[in-house]
Amino acid sequence: MAIATINSHVELAKYYASKDFHLVLGKTSPWSNEQSPPQPKDTTSALQEVIGYKKAKKVALVRPAQPGTDDSKQKIQYGNREWVEVSQENAITEGAKYVYLQAEVVGDELPLGTYRQVGFTMGLKSSSDKLNLVPSEVQDAGTLIFYDNKQFQNRVAQTTIIESFIMEL
Repeated sequence: MAIATINSHVELAKYYASKDFHLVLGKTSPWSNEQSPPQPKDTTSALQEVIGYKKAKKVALVRPAQPGTDDSKQKIQYGNREWVEVSQENAITEGAKYVYLQAEVVGDELPLGTYRQVGFTMGLKSSSDKLNLVPSEVQDAGTLIFYDNKQFQNRVAQTTIIESFIMEL
């Protein structure tokens, strides 16, 4: 069986990094066991009880930071590791086969209350160019690229949430 080269992974990461992503929050109703949310399933195509969508604030190619080499670079902390951004031009050379996604929801930019699912979609279509969208403003939610099930998070007007993911391609 043939294998995919590192460069093919990097090219795929470059493709993803050039696309628009939206954070999606969902699942307002409780899990059957609130202390232990169910494991996400790779067959899921949409979140339950969608609250709203927020355009990603940052979509960037990244790679793991290398001690000594990257000491002067700004770091992204994620998953007990440090990461550094890589330009499209240097992606192949630096093996940047990861994409960092980050979105920030401030106060009541989206409807307030609890949520238990968070994910990112690609290719969302709306008749509006607003950064914050409720489901009725979305014509096509796009493709759910990945998501997670969480213990409930309560958003109030004074709350700012920052959700981020790094995907390996």
